[in-house]
Amino acid sequence: MNDPTFTFYKYKAYVNTLCLKELSESDFIEILINPRDKLLAVLPSAIYEKDSIRWCRNTEKKIPRHISCKIFSAKVFSMMDWNVNYRYRLHGQITIVENTKICLFDLDSPEIEIPVSEKEPAYAPCSTSYHLCTNNFMGYAVLDEKKRYKNTKREEIK
Repeated sequence: MNDPTFTFYKYKAYVNTLCLKELSESDFIEILINPRDKLLAVLPSAIYEKDSIRWCRNTEKKIPRHISCKIFSAKVFSMMDWNVNYRYRLHGQITIVENTKICLFDLDSPEIEIPVSEKEPAYAPCSTSYHLCTNNFMGYAVLDEKKRYKNTKREEIK
């Protein structure tokens, strides 16, 4: 991973380690949504701020933690018309606003992991990821959808 990611899955949200390292000055964050531009922003926050959330485990080495956020996730899923049973991973970028580092994520271009039904064979991929890619063709930007399979062996239940 070369970019920060923010993932929604089963009413939980979490970031990758890169995002945590980039905003390492605080153990707490604030998550803001711009519904008009469909952007999600993660910015450092103080413990006493009203909407601050602990986003890492309280250890010597910072480790991202899964944040239970049923109402927040439901609002985002409803706003974006997403399926609650899918995993949505947002790829973002680090930017500086008013001398503060923040992570910005575009809600309109998630990487989607769709679970495979239980009727599939034992060696079927557990999920399929879709994400947009941009190619250059004769000076024009061409948007395309890439499909990525994650092959994991399912154990047979005896």
